[in-house]
Amino acid sequence: MIIVDTSVLAFLFFKDKRLTPAVKRALRANPHLLVPPLWRSEFRSVLLKYLRGRKIDQATASDLFEQARRRFEPFEAEPQTARVLRLAKDFRLSSYDAEFAALGDEHRALLLTNDGRSLADKLPAERVLRLSSFTY
Repeated sequence: MIIVDTSVLAFLFFKDKRLTPAVKRALRANPHLLVPPLWRSEFRSVLLKYLRGRKIDQATASDLFEQARRRFEPFEAEPQTARVLRLAKDFRLSSYDAEFAALGDEHRALLLTNDGRSLADKLPAERVLRLSSFTY
């Protein structure tokens, strides 16, 4: 089982020549996954970035959200608040990042992320699965 960061999920909907195939390889290798419900808000932020950049229109954004919701809703799990707060404090994470880390901690699962600037670098290496390990 893996916990999948929203930055990774987004590459399934916004194609990148190098990272989209890496996400697909990672999910094939690790088909059992979980995401906190927070992924929805974070994905909406990604959609807003593309809307503001005029790369997609409102209808496309809404359609992409529904596609993502249908695909990942079955894998949602709510992390324990006490664990989220403890990990945020211990590793100096945002509460948002700590939700993903807490799910990993609770389920003894690695966190698949492409976020090397903060989340992946703040957690112990044995808790993180970097998307870059699936790129060729």
